[in-house]
Amino acid sequence: MKPGIITITLEGATFQETERCRKIIHRLFELGFFNVKNGNFNCFFDNEGNLGAWEKTLKGRNDKPIDTFVSLEQFKIGNMPVDNSSVVKRI
Repeated sequence: MKPGIITITLEGATFQETERCRKIIHRLFELGFFNVKNGNFNCFFDNEGNLGAWEKTLKGRNDKPIDTFVSLEQFKIGNMPVDNSSVVKRI
């Protein structure tokens, strides 16, 4: 299976701004943001724009069980040593 690749170009962004965004995306994978089904995920940022708190709400129905996903069981997250980019692999 070929890996999925997402490339994001942030024109005019500083290294610090780009690194902040990379850390947020990395953390969202850890928290299971991309696995939410039948629910919502709210992010709360501090005064510097860093992810400070979050909440995930799953909604159940009588005819369907709540499908919970634990992202760390589905993905392995690491950093590339050359450019410190995030690498997320589905296990």
